[in-house]
Amino acid sequence: IALYAESRDTKINDGNVNSVGETSPFISDAKDQKSEEQADKYSQALLEWKKPQQIQRVIIKANPGDLEFFEIQYQDDQENWQTLQSVQNNLKEEYKFELKNPITTYKLRLKVPQKWASRQIKGQKRSKLVAGRFGGAQSLTYKKIRELEVYYALPPEMPATTQPAKTQ
Repeated sequence: IALYAESRDTKINDGNVNSVGETSPFISDAKDQKSEEQADKYSQALLEWKKPQQIQRVIIKANPGDLEFFEIQYQDDQENWQTLQSVQNNLKEEYKFELKNPITTYKLRLKVPQKWASRQIKGQKRSKLVAGRFGGAQSLTYKKIRELEVYYALPPEMPATTQPAKTQ
């Protein structure tokens, strides 16, 4: 259902894993001190639907290391952001998240920190979020996303009925 959502960078939900989109500036509806601090620390990939969607599965595809840290969030009925999953040290190309109980929302976003330090150790990346000028080289650019897929909740499966045996 991500194909039917509005987003700032349509390449993140265009159904083509060969196109590469980017997160965009973190914009909050509130205009307080906390919101301004978050805008300096995070970027986002936001999907927005005109009608509420019942979501059960999210798949994020990116090049290894492009999305090491992120949170999957949705906006609840009171328009507060709720975190579904917080991901750290994600070095996979594809991240899958499935909910036991589906949620209903108009908005879904990836909240991605602007800065983190990465370093290679014996061929593997080790990363940590950085709060200041500590750690390795900091990344201040928007993060690349190959695809953000969202799947709606399927109705519960009906038990298989048994067919009566045919008599001859």
